[in-house]
Order: sequence, then structure tokens, then C-alpha cells
Amino acid sequence: MTEQKKSGVVFHPDRPITTEEEDSLGFGIISDNLASSILNAGAREGFVIGIEGAWGCGKSSIVNLLCTKIEDKKKLSVVKFAPWIIGNRDNMLASLMADLSAAIEAVEGPQKKGELSTADKLRKYGALIGRVSSPLAALAAFAPGAEIPAKIVQEIAEKLSKADQTQPQPLVDMKEELTGALRKLGQTFVVVVDDIDRLEPAETVEIMRLIRAVGDFPNVIYVLCYDKDILTSSLESALKIKNGSSFLQKIVQASFAVPKPEEFDLRRWLNKECQRLYEIVTGETLSEEQADKLN
Repeated sequence: MTEQKKSGVVFHPDRPITTEEEDSLGFGIISDNLASSILNAGAREGFVIGIEGAWGCGKSSIVNLLCTKIEDKKKLSVVKFAPWIIGNRDNMLASLMADLSAAIEAVEGPQKKGELSTADKLRKYGALIGRVSSPLAALAAFAPGAEIPAKIVQEIAEKLSKADQTQPQPLVDMKEELTGALRKLGQTFVVVVDDIDRLEPAETVEIMRLIRAVGDFPNVIYVLCYDKDILTSSLESALKIKNGSSFLQKIVQASFAVPKPEEFDLRRWLNKECQRLYEIVTGETLSEEQADKLN
């Protein structure tokens, strides 16, 4: 797009749209269909949706429009999570749990004195997951079948033992309690995770494992945006596996590829931008004859 400035014509960098008024390529229809699917999903056992497409195809624009459509719906809360600006696994886990807990807290409201809220239960669960999974994550650095040094094995065993001894409540019991609380709450939380393909291979594995670990909570729907070729390549590189697509299928339950824009929409968009540029440069509008020639 172009814009008139005192210094002349300014070309805007490529950024995703945020409103339907900016939509020239039919992304609104796609976000409408996706919003309807989420509204009808229910997600009693949790659900993970993948939006696939190459960089620049419009995934972020679709997500922005989707969030606009569902943010004001009753019984729906949107949580936007950007792992690529956070960093390591522990920080990603802490940030995701904090964002989701805040959304739950906003819906749940204040609790009775001495009563643990659903948000607090999630924070406790997240803290436990962090302590238990941290030593296990060290094993991911080794290729399947590789000989792991005895010293590393001993260190991991000691960390797991210490983590287990400090917990007053087993992880399974804590998860069952949290699951019941989320069902009782009756609110669906849509967690949007964009730009997963910007992560380093090791970070990609961690965020996918994290989503898998907390992806089966009831009434929690994950919407993941990524370039499938880049994501599967990162998984193959980090995990030393041959088929990253098969690994991805174990996590993402439903996916769709962003369709290419219709040629008619592209021509109409180009025509509109050319007319706007002409008006900025000349200060005049195209005559009927000029418009016909442009068409």
C-alpha cells in the first residue's frame, strides 16, 4: 500500500492486515469459516488446528481477522502466544502458563478464601511440568539409539528424584483435578501460536512437545500457524528423524493450507493500488479513458 507524506510517496513494509476493511484477497471468508469451526468444535478434550502456508501467504492476516471475530463472543477467550520472542523451553512454558492462567482468571473471577482457583491450579501444574520435564528434555539432544554417557543418566535420575520428592501431590492427580475445574468453568480458550517456523530447530521441538503436553486440556483449542515444509524440516533436524510430517500429525488434529488468492482478486487489488499511486503522485484522479486503459 502507499500513503501520501510531506516528503513524497512512502511504501509500507509487508505487514499482516488487522481489519476487514484492509482485506482485498478474501481472507475474511477463510477466517469466517475457521471461526464457525471453532465455535462449533466444543473441544471437550482439547483440540489443535494447524494453518499451513509459505511465508507471506497471509497466515497472520487470517489469524488477526479470526481473533477479531471471536474475541467478543461469549464463552470464548483468545490467548495470543509468540514463542519466537521468548527463547528457551522453560521460558516458553512459563509464558504460556502465565498467559493462559491470566485468561482463566479473567473469566473465573475472585475465589472464596482458602479455595484454590483454576488459574492457580494451572500455575502449579505448569511449575511441576517444568521441574519434571526439564531433566527429560536433556535426552532430546541425543539421537535415538545413541549411547548416553552414564554421568548424564545419573544426573537426570537425580533431578527426577528430587522433583518427585518435593511434590505433595502426584502429577496425574493434579492434572485430573485441573481437567475437572476447566470443564466446570465452561469457557473455551483459543490459544493462537503464530510464526512457529521462525524458531530454531531445538526450540521448534520444545514448543511442539509443550503443546502436546498441555494440548489435551478440555475446552482449550490451539491454532498453530506455520510453513509446513520449514517446520517438518526443523523437526527432522532436531529429532534426527526421517519424517517430520508424521511427528506433526501426532500433535495437529486438523489442518488446512492457505489457498492462493484468486487471479481476479489480485488484478482488482493491483488496479486499486495503481489508481491510488497515480492520485498521490499527480494529485488528480484517473479519467474514465485512463481507467479503461488501466483495466
